[in-house]
Amino acid sequence: MLRKYIYTLLILCFSSSAFISCSSDGYDTGDGNLSYLCAEFVEAFTSSDTIVMKAVTDDGASLTFTQRIKTSWTSVPDSSYRALLYYSKGDNPVRALSLRQVPVLTPKEHADSIATDPLTVESVWTSKNEKYVNLSLLLKTGVSEGVDEKQWLSLVVDPEASGTDNSLLLLHAQNGVPEYYTTRIYVSIPIATLPTDKATVLRVNTYKGMKTYSLR
Repeated sequence: MLRKYIYTLLILCFSSSAFISCSSDGYDTGDGNLSYLCAEFVEAFTSSDTIVMKAVTDDGASLTFTQRIKTSWTSVPDSSYRALLYYSKGDNPVRALSLRQVPVLTPKEHADSIATDPLTVESVWTSKNEKYVNLSLLLKTGVSEGVDEKQWLSLVVDPEASGTDNSLLLLHAQNGVPEYYTTRIYVSIPIATLPTDKATVLRVNTYKGMKTYSLR
């Protein structure tokens, strides 16, 4: 039975990643490596031996791979995971260059604690298959000697909602992580987990104050 793993509370280990589109703007369109580099948000599917056997893009394209892909976070057999796939564009099967986990946040009714340390929302958009709302977030991070704290993100029903909209609150705890530099991460919210009776908005505490974003 296919199982899909959803994260309601996530401990994050951050790494910097640049989102590269499928266009060839800005570089030579000859036979250089970048000419065929593509990045797609996908659902990655594991086999019974936890090998990533295929990925389905938000455009609906099904991709198989020229190599065996096994990661530490795709550890459950016969499951699907949200991911950002970098690959060489060409014939199918494709050559995967990187497969990075994209955390999936689902709304919780209550949170044990409300942490709203600031972050930056770079963009909010709906996936082409209308299954996810994607967030591009910029967080301050760094490493301090002797400190092994991790930031976390979570999504909760807004305790200060007015009732006119379905309001969600993005929780973020800096947890003492130094703010030396900025890193970009992506998270996805399944649209199927959002209420359908009225509009849904997301409130986020940013470095410029509390901001509200429309999700649907």
